[in-house]
Amino acid sequence: MAKWFLGLQLFHEHACVQLPYADRVERVSEIVKRNRKTYEKHSGDIEDAIRELEESGLNVNEWCHLAPESELQRLECIEEINARDDPTENAEENVPDYIYVRSATREMAIVAEPAAIDPTVLRGMYRNLNRKQASVFYKVRDWCVKRACSSKPIEQFFYYVNGGAGTGKSHLIKCIHAEATKILLRLPRLAEEADICKQTVVLAAFTGTAAFNISGTTLHSLLKLPRSLKPPYQGLGNKLDEVRAELSIAEILIIDEISMVSKDLFAYVNTRLKQIKGTDLPFGGMSVLAVGDFFQLPPVKQSKPLCVYDPTRLDHWRDNFKKITLTDIMRQKDDAAFAELLNRLRVKDKSHELSEPDASLLATR
Repeated sequence: MAKWFLGLQLFHEHACVQLPYADRVERVSEIVKRNRKTYEKHSGDIEDAIRELEESGLNVNEWCHLAPESELQRLECIEEINARDDPTENAEENVPDYIYVRSATREMAIVAEPAAIDPTVLRGMYRNLNRKQASVFYKVRDWCVKRACSSKPIEQFFYYVNGGAGTGKSHLIKCIHAEATKILLRLPRLAEEADICKQTVVLAAFTGTAAFNISGTTLHSLLKLPRSLKPPYQGLGNKLDEVRAELSIAEILIIDEISMVSKDLFAYVNTRLKQIKGTDLPFGGMSVLAVGDFFQLPPVKQSKPLCVYDPTRLDHWRDNFKKITLTDIMRQKDDAAFAELLNRLRVKDKSHELSEPDASLLATR
């Protein structure tokens, strides 16, 4: 080995060669030097960074600066686990958990997946649902049970959960996602599959921030939508098989912040899912749970929101979706006066003046 290395060093320092595209003989060392200038412009900086890393060690807390939300969630989970007296308390016995195995050899895409919730914490979340939230939760749950137990197709559901800020819409999404996913993984067609790494319940939103808040993805990223949604419809082309495989077992689509979804985007989602699922059923046969508040942010670029009826075009929103309104304020439930003020502000027009009591209450915050 030493002789081979010595021979290589001598070749580098003293040998001369003529390259196929050159018209003269050059020293090997000059060729190497020239190529390093071209292809290793920042090699010195990289070597300095590696040397500094080796001397100072890896900063294990750097993640808290890159993703503070995830770091906060991690610390809260650790605190919750440490505070728990008995991890086996209220544990159910003889209840098998439905799990799935990820293939170690398969190339996986990086996706934002909801963090697994401890069963004890999840049961507490279920118990905290108010009457209206529970009615939606059990409607979806009953549909999932019928879907998992029946060999025949089950009619899709289309629900719109409406409610102002603080009414527990995000909490409801988490509960429905966890329960529906658990039940739908029992579908007979999935029972024999060893690699159930796809989603049965898909979480999506219009913006990246809204998608991040529910651990989902944007509609454009999920369905590979074009930047321009103007007709004619643009098919997926070569990406069809990729997206079809990703949504192969998807049964429910949950769209948060539905107020930001325009009529054009909603129509494109419907057409795209038809293409992906290979059926003419609305939204490709998938059930849809839309969540949001039309008093909040509207679609961008003056596009028409879904709640504005347009008689000149097919309206999937008006014709198919059943509206369920959440009315109980959960976030400020211990401050009823302030919660009622928020609801009054929610429906006020810019020309409406604040009453003196409301102005006084706002001045205290």
